[in-house]
Amino acid sequence: MGDSDPRLDALDRATLAPIVQRALDCGPVELLDWHWAPIAYDMFLPGRLVARFSGQAQVEGALVPWSMVLKLSHRPDSTVDTRSDYREREVLAYQSGLLSDLPGPLVAPRALAVIAGAESESWLWLEDVADSYGGQWPPAQYRHAAYHLGLFNGAYLVGRPIPTFSWLVPHWPELHSEPAKIPPALAEIETLAADPRVRHVFPAPMAAQMPQLLRDQARFMAILDRLPHTLCHHDASQANLFARMGASGEMQTVAIDWESLGPGTAGAEIATLVFGTVRRGLFPADQVADLSEDVFAGYLQGLRDTGWQGNADLVRLGYTAAVALRWFLLHGTLRALTGLKAQARRGQALHENEEQALHQFILLSTFLLVCAAEARTLARRDRFSD
Repeated sequence: MGDSDPRLDALDRATLAPIVQRALDCGPVELLDWHWAPIAYDMFLPGRLVARFSGQAQVEGALVPWSMVLKLSHRPDSTVDTRSDYREREVLAYQSGLLSDLPGPLVAPRALAVIAGAESESWLWLEDVADSYGGQWPPAQYRHAAYHLGLFNGAYLVGRPIPTFSWLVPHWPELHSEPAKIPPALAEIETLAADPRVRHVFPAPMAAQMPQLLRDQARFMAILDRLPHTLCHHDASQANLFARMGASGEMQTVAIDWESLGPGTAGAEIATLVFGTVRRGLFPADQVADLSEDVFAGYLQGLRDTGWQGNADLVRLGYTAAVALRWFLLHGTLRALTGLKAQARRGQALHENEEQALHQFILLSTFLLVCAAEARTLARRDRFSD
């Protein structure tokens, strides 16, 4: 095995067999062999290890292949802000039963074993989920997933109580916008927006909007606090979603990585589905406007099909204002454009060279500014202006 980890290498038959038995949903198993390999993981929060265990077992005389996923998390020390980096959140969500009782066709992977409290680590064993499209979604699947997110969010808008566990993500707009980082970034963006290299790429009116995006962050957060609230995954980019057929023949969307679970604004869920998916390189930025409209239509239909009959403009405002919190993408793009940092790559677009990746970020930055402008217009129309 090329990869090695003493903790994982030390796992034995006695430990693995009951978990494999639950994975196969069968009687006693005899493990014949197994191995593990790390899973490529966009790790924005440190202290995680994700690995796939697979092998063969003998079940009632038959040879049966098996696989399952381990998510091992180190608990943060006392210096870490647990509002944004609460590594026990997903474990607690499974232990509470919340993730086994989600409304509609948006589901979480089945937990096979949850082992918390072992020294400073938590071991979360999950079913191994395969995507029906091999991760290469056709455009229609984004609308379908958005519909499932709408059904999920809509259930909590029409009467299902929003959970009040103390470990849920608290003030999610602040975690996205990171107000403490805005003053130095604003000063730099004011300078960069006037740089000839930026003006060559962005029209003058759009360049003028760049500092305003940061100045309006408090306004966007205040708007989002006042809109209808629901329960949100908060990290539903395509990288964390799997399309599959359920046991009864219905299409499901399986969502992984529930570390950001908590209350959120109606519409915010699809900000990540659109913006996060493009930012990670799973969808071309030159088609983001079409993706945005398809996703919004699917999401709104999902809300409607739960019986929610609220104002669609409020959902649109929640969506566009949530996109507008992603000012850091613009900041990074301008720095790359002017040579202040290495040109960033989109995480999973390994085929792109630096020039292509920067072009994609420029297009996505334009979309960000357009969404911010739409959010301001909708806020004025719906009397959410200060």
